[in-house]
Amino acid sequence: MLKDGIYDLHYTAARSSEADEGSALAVLRAGKILGSDSWGGVFVGSCEFDADARLNKVHLRFDVPPEGVLITGFSAGPTGAVLDIVGAVERAAPNATMVVEVAGAPVCVQLTYLGPLPSQRPRRASGVTTGVHERQRPPHSLGPHCRGPRHSRRRADP
Repeated sequence: MLKDGIYDLHYTAARSSEADEGSALAVLRAGKILGSDSWGGVFVGSCEFDADARLNKVHLRFDVPPEGVLITGFSAGPTGAVLDIVGAVERAAPNATMVVEVAGAPVCVQLTYLGPLPSQRPRRASGVTTGVHERQRPPHSLGPHCRGPRHSRRRADP
């Protein structure tokens, strides 16, 4: 099963005698995927683990911006395009590879796990210093202009 976190995607497509390539960043969280490539294409989708097949199945909807041209040679035209992309990854190692079909052409995608999401990083234990000087806050006292909820003044109803 792929771990929640941030992924680097490096992809290549063979057109004629030359190989074109590109890159993107993606976030996987609770089975949902969100990402963007270097040229403004945005993809959203899902990833689910098929225990019987032992595969991570990926389903994406890729929004290609107007006049966008993909590494496969596909041109989105003046209104842009929306493409469905389906693939599967066998393992959840830090590096995994899959081949997907994009607009009728095969594209090899290499996934590299970069790390956990900020909300998944272990929290610092209290009392542990980070080497950064933290400003000490002065003790807080409520003055006459600032009353806590127990001492708030209520306006009498007329």
